[in-house]
Amino acid sequence: MVSKNEQEYRMQGTIELIERYLPLGKWNFRESSRYFDNKIYPIVIYDSQICRIEIFHHVIGRRSEKLIVVQYGSLEVPDKADSLRVNHKNNYHLYWHSIRFPLYFLDGLSPRKAYHEKDPIFIKEFKQSEVAREINYSAKKSLAMHAAIWESYGSRLFTLFDTSNTSLWRQYSTFIREYWKVLRSPNP
Repeated sequence: MVSKNEQEYRMQGTIELIERYLPLGKWNFRESSRYFDNKIYPIVIYDSQICRIEIFHHVIGRRSEKLIVVQYGSLEVPDKADSLRVNHKNNYHLYWHSIRFPLYFLDGLSPRKAYHEKDPIFIKEFKQSEVAREINYSAKKSLAMHAAIWESYGSRLFTLFDTSNTSLWRQYSTFIREYWKVLRSPNP
């Protein structure tokens, strides 16, 4: 069990790390929620006018932070929602999206082509970049990558999660559904 002091230390460290590496203000993100997963791992949610991001910091101890995961969702996604929900008809609903799906979609890949790609083009290029090579700490590298993605894709990325833009939301949702069909097919 983690003490309250340790929780506060972890949460504050997580928020400082996020705010140092992500240009939250530029995209009008404001903190809307913070809590712990399993009373150990800090999770911080930021909202803009059109979408939310959830940042999960897998922290083992004071000296051994491991990774940060940034996920994207619509404003309708509830706090503490699991990433994936399966209903009684075995249909999938993705609340939180890893960056891979939006990038595949924005890059114009088909769901089948996306399935066969290990990483989107931008992520492959970032991993080979001088910036990525200079950062040893994986959490900082992940945040730097998301900051670079935000700079490159701009509002196109965040607009994908704006459910008031029904046409784009429908196109993106169809892409995700088709991706899951490929994933479940016997010969993807």
